[in-house]
Amino acid sequence: MFKLLLRSLDVAQQTILRHEAGLTTLCLAFVCPLVSPAQCHAVCVLSVGDSLAYVLSRRHGLREITTGSRDVHCERDIRDAGGALGPVHNGSDPELHNLTLSMTLVDAEDVVFLTTDGISDNFDPVVTKIAAPLTMTQSHDDHDDDKDDDDDDEAAAEPTGNEDIDFYNNRRASVDVGQRSGDMGQRSGDGGQRSDDGRPLMTPAERHQYAVKEMERIVHEFELFAEWPCSAQELTGIIVQHVLRLTDIKRKVCFFVCFCLSVCLFVSYSLSLPASVSLSLYVCLSVYVFIEGADGNHCATCTLT
Repeated sequence: MFKLLLRSLDVAQQTILRHEAGLTTLCLAFVCPLVSPAQCHAVCVLSVGDSLAYVLSRRHGLREITTGSRDVHCERDIRDAGGALGPVHNGSDPELHNLTLSMTLVDAEDVVFLTTDGISDNFDPVVTKIAAPLTMTQSHDDHDDDKDDDDDDEAAAEPTGNEDIDFYNNRRASVDVGQRSGDMGQRSGDGGQRSDDGRPLMTPAERHQYAVKEMERIVHEFELFAEWPCSAQELTGIIVQHVLRLTDIKRKVCFFVCFCLSVCLFVSYSLSLPASVSLSLYVCLSVYVFIEGADGNHCATCTLT
């Protein structure tokens, strides 16, 4: 199966070059039945870039298959996909830095689904402004401050076997899970590290774990409300709707900024305005739309314009 997936990757690259197209990430998954054990399937995944694959298991919860495509313990630039097909190098070669082959076993009732970064990134608590990133400098400073307390903490540092569960429960203490509208509130009972604006600080590994658990949470909320297990179509629908609610304001602002640019180009062409005047007009309209879309402060927008 992996040989077939790699051959399909070659065909995709050649097709892109033949049509002189641009760059793209790619995530392919093939689900094939196993002879033994019965009723069990293997999911073979090929990925290049930042499109991810997940499994919703009825026995084990939701998990990501493509974790090997990046180091979840290191900070990443969400603007860098890490790899892409198309004429990346020399006008003909792709970027296969994070080409990854993954496999996992699933049961007949499990759901396999793929996402682009436009979906998966919006479950990152830093992207959605629920948390702030914990940098290496902050982590080292905290380690230096705690050196004197190492002897007292040795007894409490013994592994309990429930570290993942304890971490998730502690982190969720800062988020109001009762709100189903997608707007996450904060509770003051979380005694962990916080940023200057009060948001909890999270490492890259914590952010990845939170994102998977948050995706699983909205699926479970739907199932509790509907009182039946969600189908594959329902699962993708509720995930997309969740992201649409989170990004509603951003998409409206982007639309109006594009509209302002179109208006400025039309006015400039009709009146033959200088480039500097056209740019000033565009900046004023963009600032107006951005502030009105963000907080609805019409008085401030009138002053700026």
